[in-house]
Order: sequence, then structure tokens, then C-alpha cells
Amino acid sequence: MIYGRDAERAHLADVAEAARAGISTALVVSGEAGAGKSALLDDLAARALGMRTLRVAGLESESELAFGGLRRLLEPLLSGLDALTPPRRQALAAALGLAEAERAPNRFPVAAAVLDLLAGAAEREPLLAIVDDAQWLDGGSRDALLFVARRLAGEGVALLFAARDGGERSFEAPGVPRLVLTGLSEDATLELIEHWSEAAPSASVAARIVAATGGNPLALTELAATLDRAILSGAAPLPEPLAVARGMEAAFLERVLRLPRRTRVMLLLAALEPAADRTVLARSGVAEGALLLDLEPAESEGLVRLDLGRVVFDHPLVRSAVEAGATDGDRRRAHLALAAALPADDRERRAWHAAAAATQPDELVAAELEQIAAQARERAGDAAAQAALMRAAELTPDAAARGHRLVAAADAAWRCGRAADALALIERALPLLELPGGSARAARLRGLITLRTGSLPDAHRLLLDAARDASEVDPRTAYMLVGEAAKAAGFAGNAAWQAAAADLTRSLPEPDDHASRIIRRAVMGIGRLASGDAAEASAEIAEVVAAAQRMDDPQLLEYGITIAWLTGDRTLSAQLLARAERVARERTMIDALPLLLLLRSLAEYDAGRLAAAASTADEGSRLARETGQTTLLAANLAHAARAAAVRGDATRFATAAGESSALAAGHGLDQVQSIAAHATALHELGMGRYEAASEALLRVDHPSLAASRASDACEIAIHLDRTAEAAAELAQLEQRAEALRLPWVDGLLERARGMTTSAKGDWHFQRAIGLQGDHRPFERARTELVFGETLRRTRRRMDARPPLRSALDAFERMGAEPWAARADRELRATGETATRREPSKIDQLTPQELSICRLAAKGLSDREIAARLFLSARTIDYHLQRVLPKLGVDSRAELVRLDPGAAE
Repeated sequence: MIYGRDAERAHLADVAEAARAGISTALVVSGEAGAGKSALLDDLAARALGMRTLRVAGLESESELAFGGLRRLLEPLLSGLDALTPPRRQALAAALGLAEAERAPNRFPVAAAVLDLLAGAAEREPLLAIVDDAQWLDGGSRDALLFVARRLAGEGVALLFAARDGGERSFEAPGVPRLVLTGLSEDATLELIEHWSEAAPSASVAARIVAATGGNPLALTELAATLDRAILSGAAPLPEPLAVARGMEAAFLERVLRLPRRTRVMLLLAALEPAADRTVLARSGVAEGALLLDLEPAESEGLVRLDLGRVVFDHPLVRSAVEAGATDGDRRRAHLALAAALPADDRERRAWHAAAAATQPDELVAAELEQIAAQARERAGDAAAQAALMRAAELTPDAAARGHRLVAAADAAWRCGRAADALALIERALPLLELPGGSARAARLRGLITLRTGSLPDAHRLLLDAARDASEVDPRTAYMLVGEAAKAAGFAGNAAWQAAAADLTRSLPEPDDHASRIIRRAVMGIGRLASGDAAEASAEIAEVVAAAQRMDDPQLLEYGITIAWLTGDRTLSAQLLARAERVARERTMIDALPLLLLLRSLAEYDAGRLAAAASTADEGSRLARETGQTTLLAANLAHAARAAAVRGDATRFATAAGESSALAAGHGLDQVQSIAAHATALHELGMGRYEAASEALLRVDHPSLAASRASDACEIAIHLDRTAEAAAELAQLEQRAEALRLPWVDGLLERARGMTTSAKGDWHFQRAIGLQGDHRPFERARTELVFGETLRRTRRRMDARPPLRSALDAFERMGAEPWAARADRELRATGETATRREPSKIDQLTPQELSICRLAAKGLSDREIAARLFLSARTIDYHLQRVLPKLGVDSRAELVRLDPGAAE
């Protein structure tokens, strides 16, 4: 019987009903120990008719074992592995210890395979998956299940986590809704006590009990059994203090300590290895002078029960109380007994028990943990590898070896998305390492992490320093590091940093491997391009471009993409980018996608595909957030803000610009800050708020945006009748155009000249339109708009109409609503009334819906779309079934008519 939880029971019933209707939900049910989380989930499982139920509980003793919780949860579904795509099937089978990995997978293919497996099972019948004591899940299981939780939509899966609040280990689940259980009301308390005791308490006694227990159901149940009728009525005083006031664990501990010594010995063995069967417990008990029969007093007391040959504690707090009541010596002896009793092939548990028993450095135990970490890494169990290597380091006698194990632990932490842990471990390792070679790996790792999560200036410096240190002992690593330093320079738009990376590259020995040769040529070529020496860069550029057309490594392809972009070859850049993204998606290289999506968003924006640019940057933001890449999160948000600003999506613009600016300020991302500020300026400029736009442009101070800033400032100054200011901005733009010699910058210059001069104004505007052509349709439409505005102001209304009509049409096609409104007002002011086209129905879609429609319009199946977007096929179908009516079409074949694929 559950008291006082009617609202929570109804909420969970709705979750189950939604799953039966094909709608998925993920939910965390949290509360303090004894709040009734497990009871609520037991109740739900009993009521979940017509659903298949999977259930697992996190175990403290398994919290460092790779994928232990996930293996137990998925055990009933493993016959469905064959239905998965080969890469994901192989990754999951390796992670769960069912097969040898062909190569060490990363965590994302494993997580994607779990999603596919659950979704496939739900196709046969709705699925209820319950994870109790989620705070004790091992890191790999937790990460995989949270990946799934954030992507559930239309599979018919209810994924529920129960997690304890206030303990030593929390269960953080960003992006997953949470149902928090608080204490019971006084009325519910009265009902519960009456059920478990001899009589109903008086009002005054009930009030004191509620105050003492906080309405905790377990505390109330335990207390009710100790209170007689006289105490409940108020005729006799309540005990002082109430046992539960000292905490439920203390109350259980009192009961444990009353048990015979040999019973406590068996309880401790079961608490330290709750997954152990009767054979292991019996063998370990003999070593401690105890037998399985000695558990009978604990069973009689209601503290444990035997279930399928294993000892099950009545409540997790009983296990905690058993451990708390043991001395350090008791625990060490129990760990040693368990290590000896476990089967020889259970190396992972044996190693952890031996490590728990160790009281001083022990190289044999440390080396075994290091081997366990290597095995976990081969299964994508980086969280388990991190834990094993950290403990191995603690037990390592030699300082240098301890440092190397700490660096290995840091590498594992970074691979599973724990950047802060990784950096802290590196700081601990550096003083222990021998120079120069010993610290090269640590320095390399610190530079790479800083590039993705920290300050760009720091990252560039750290990467170059690490490359210098590695240049003699490990040239290949040195090339990789200098290449990353060049990426940091490109990300910052800093020509001096590019030059520094190129200078260091020239000092490195000629490489003997393909990847290093590509990096050498790319870094030197990009450095020369950044310094304006395109002629000298031609040889390097040609070699990189030729090699890029044969490569399928996304990280190496980034160099080819960058060079093609810098040299103006937009077609080649798009081809290489598409290939890199395709490979990254096929291999589930989710951590590589935020940068590739950022580059694609930039290309889509320049091509005037604003909805696509916003959708792409939105996906890049989500994946950067999920993989902990703060710098790429800030950059994707800034690009999303710019596209949203131009489209007139004020809410999305404000949210993205605000978060991007805050992140950029904290990580030295000057270019990103300027992009976010430029987005604000474009938002105000599109709305015709010129003073506000002028103020926003004051924050656009990065050299990479200097031409755009000067062009916009010139336009604003003209609208505000600030002739001298417009002339000054034109002069700045002329200098920038002379230095860059790029057609799109020349187009901005000619537009500014057309606005600021009466002589040959028409010629300047026409030249600007020709330079911008079809490559920059938004800028071309802006030129047509200001051309028309200039003509109208000089009373050439008839001449103004053609460019204004063209601008209006272009802005409407791009979905740039504020700019279309400006063009419409100007056209009306010439005496012509244009018929505005209705807003595209595509603009009603969320970024994710747009991504799905774009792929569906290209003819991809649900499964193919799901694989690309890391969703389930049923979720794709779920979204399309909702989107098609919204767009007013009957079938996915009709999507082509609406042109969502224009973003490709």
C-alpha cells in the first residue's frame, strides 16, 4: 500500500500510458533515502499491463565495473543484437563482454546501439525500463542510458531512473525531466502509522513524528513498529531522541549490531559483493569462520532475504549500515576473502577487492588494475578505466610510474567527457613525470582539452609548447599537436598564431607518414595564406587539396576543407565537408561533428539557406553540449544566433546570443564574442533600429569581422545622417579590401561606395551585385535594398522599384522576414504595392524537424535518417507523422515541393 503519493502515481501512470500509445518518456524519480522511490516503481511495474518490463538496480560494488549495470538491464534483449547494424552490434557486444572488439570503440556507438536495441524491442510491445539506485550505475552504463534518454520520442519506451538525493554520489541527468519526492503530508503520515502500528496517533504525537522524520515513508514505517498504543495516544512520552531522528542508517545499524558476530561477517561479505552467488559467499565465509546458515538471524530480523541464490538487502541503507558497522580491519579481511573466493576468470572483481584491501603501495595490485583498465578501454569502458587507473596510481610505489598512470587516467576521463577530472589528474601527474619525453603525453592532452573546453590563447600556447617538447622524441605527435594549434589559430581568426604554428612546423623534421605530411603542408600553406602570401602557399595548397580528395579521416579532412574555403573554392570545400560529415556519422564519431556542423552552418548562411544554417548550428550546439566541448558550443550558438537574427526569430536569437556571449567571455573566444555581437547588430539593423545597431557594432572588434563591421557601420551612418562617420568607415573598408583582395569583400566595398557617393553611385551598386552574385544571396539582397533606398531618397522612385522588388523576393525566399518587411516598406514608399508571399511552412518546423524533412526529401528511409541523426527509426516516423500535416502535405514524396532540401 502506498500512502500520500496519488499525484506521483498518476504521473507515472501517464508515462506508461504514453508508452503504450507509442510516445516515449524518460524521467528521473529522485528523493532522499526512504522516500519511496522503489515502492513507486514497484507499483508502476505491477500496473504496467501490456508492457514488457526490464529492471536493474545500480550496485555500489559494481559502480567501477565497465557496463555492469547495462549488461544486467539488457540481458533479456540480447537476442535482438543481430538486428543492429554491424558497427553498432560489434560495439555493444564488445562493451558487454560478449565478443572481442575489432578495434577499441568509443562510447557513442555503444550508446547508439543501446537506443537501437530498446527501440527494436519496443516495436514488438511497449517497453518499461526501470533503473533503481541509478546513482550507483557505472559511468559507461550511465552515459549510454542518458544518451538514450535524451533521444527518446516515438518508440513506445518509458525509461525511468530512481536516484537518491543527498548521498555521497549523485545522479546528474542534464536534459532529462525530474520528479522529486518530498515528505508525506500529515494526513498521509497518520494513515501510514495507523497501518503499521497498534493504533492511530493523536494529532500532537503525529505532528512530532512528522517533524522528526520529515514525512519520510521508510522512517515512519520503521518508527511505527516500535511505538505502542500508549505512546501513540500521548499517554506515554515518545522516546528521546527518536531513533529515526539520528537517521535511517543509524536506526538500521542498531539492529545490525544486535546480531551475532558470524551473522555480521556474512552480511559484510554480501554487502561488499552483492552480485555474488551462494557458492562465492560460502567460500569467502569459510575463510572468515562463518557459514551461510549464519544469515538466518538477519533474515528473521527482516534485513535480508535469499533470492535466486543471492542475498538481497531489504533496503540499500541496510547495506550501508552493515559496512558502517564494520571496522577497517573487518572490511579488509572481507575483501581479501572475496578476492580469493571469486572465480579466476573474474579478474575485474578480484582486482578491485584486492585493491580495496590494500593499505600501502603495492605494484602487483596496481599492475593488475592497469590491465583491468586496458581491458575496459578495449570495450569503450573509459569511465571504468579512469577509476581503475586512479586507484592503480594510488597504489604505485614509483613516482614516475604513478605519474604515467595518472596521465592514462586523465586520457580515459577525457574520452568519456570528464574534462575537469582530466585536467585535475594532469596537474597531479606533471610534477612526477620525467622531462622531456615523460611529460609530452600530459602536455599534449592538456592542450587538446583546453582547445575544446578552455581558453583559446592558453590552448594555442600549450599545444605549441607540447609540440616543441615532442619534436625530438615523437615527431608524429609533434605534427598532430602543431596541427591542432593551427586549428586553434583558425578558430580564433588570428593570423599571428597561424604564422607561429607555421614557423614551428618548418623546424620539425620531414615526416615519414602520410598524416604528418598532410599536416605539415596544410599548416604551412594556411600560415602563408593568413599572411597574404598566396603565391608562396600554392605548392602546399595543391598537395593538401589533392590528398584531401582521397582521404576519409574527418580530422585530416578539416585541413582540406579549411584550405578550399580560404582559397574561395566553395564547391570543393562543400564536397570535402560532406564527406567528412558522412564518415563521422557512419562511425558515430559524435565528438567530431560539432566542428563539422559549425563549418556547414557557416557555408549555409553564406549561401542564404538561413533555416538550414540555424538547424545545423542547433544540432552542432546540442552535440557540443553533450560532448562537453565548450568552445564549439559557444561558436555554434553564435552562428545559430546570427541565422535566427536575420530570420527574425527573436526568441531563439536572444537565447543563443546570450549564452554564446557568456561562454565566449569566460574562455577567451574573442571572435565568437564578435560574431554574437554582430548577430545583435543584424537583428537591430533588420528591424530598422539604427541607433541600437550602432551600439551593438561597437562590440564587434575582431579582425575577421572587420570588413562586415565597416560595411554595416557605413550603412547605419547613412541612415543616421552621419556623413563624416560614413566616410571614415568607408576608408576603413577600403584598407581591409586592399589587404584581403577577396571578391565578397570587394562587393561590400562597392556597396559602401554606392551609399556614400553621388558620382557613379549606380555603377558601384551594380558592381557590388555582380561581385556578390549567387554565392552570397543575403548580401546581394541587402545591396539591392540599399540601392533601392538610395534611389528613392534621390526621388528616382521608378528606378528604385526593380532592385527593391528583387530584394523583397530574395528576402522572402530566404525567410529573412525583418529584411523583407524593410524592403516591402521601401517599395510601398515608391508607390508600388507588392503582394507578399505567405511565410514558408518550412519555417514552422523546429531545427530537428527540419533536419528530418531535409533528409526525407532526399529519399532516405527512416532507418537511414535515424542512423545519421542518432535517433531511432520509430522516432523519425513519429516526427514525420506530426510534421506532414503541419506542412499541409499527404506524403513524404511531396516534401520535395516545399524544398526543405534547399539547405543541402
